[in-house]
Amino acid sequence: MKGDADNTGAVRNPLLTALDFYFMPKSFERTGFVYKMLGIEIFRQVILATVGAFVLALRKKEALYTYFVTNPLSIKSIQRTEAWSRFNEIMHLALIFITFFIGRAIYLKGYKSGGMLLGLVVLLNIYLVMLQRYNRLKLVKMMELLERRAKKTLSG
Repeated sequence: MKGDADNTGAVRNPLLTALDFYFMPKSFERTGFVYKMLGIEIFRQVILATVGAFVLALRKKEALYTYFVTNPLSIKSIQRTEAWSRFNEIMHLALIFITFFIGRAIYLKGYKSGGMLLGLVVLLNIYLVMLQRYNRLKLVKMMELLERRAKKTLSG
């Protein structure tokens, strides 16, 4: 996902290259330490135990390829899950901006509790964005590992 050309040699759209730069884990994210210190792992467990359990009660895990890396484990299935994590992050970023401006307007109109409630929604979405980035970090590491294994198998 680096560079200006894809694996076919075609020149990539500069916007896609910029988006790749934004979405790919940064050096300070690679260990996951920052996210763990902010409680993202605990937050993830709470989300899986509540919302995740609810979603799994409605649909089978195998049908939810956007939330779980499907079997067989492959680079393609990880890439699909990683692409959905980008989509989810964009949606949560949009919700941050929308609820921030609505909450600010409500707060300035004098409805303090309504504005503060929407402020909590903004905070929740910030954590959901961090959760997407934390999950993407794990997906990128899995892709790198599978790519190294594939190269080792081809050369060995």
